[in-house]
Amino acid sequence: MYEITSAGRRVAVEWLTEMLAVPKQEFAQFPAALSHLLMLAAEDAAGILQQRLDAMDKEIQDLQNRLAGQEVERVSMLEFEYLHAVAQAEAAWLRGVIADLKAGRLSW
Repeated sequence: MYEITSAGRRVAVEWLTEMLAVPKQEFAQFPAALSHLLMLAAEDAAGILQQRLDAMDKEIQDLQNRLAGQEVERVSMLEFEYLHAVAQAEAAWLRGVIADLKAGRLSW
């Protein structure tokens, strides 16, 4: 039988505290791809980003459904609240970039 030790609990709390308190530069795949957007034609970029926005809208709806259907303490759903907020922010940003590409305000 296994049991967490006091030293293990202390290390886990230290690790969790740092992960929650200290922002890290976690470079995701999407920002890396954006840095190479110039490889595409602006019209193609708009269509590709629209595909991402469509997927984000579905993800946002899925998260909204998950949040609405839960009858647990809010603290148990904070990760989903965060993911929902981040997805909404990304979707809003994508809408603006796509609109700018289609209107010619963003071109190369």
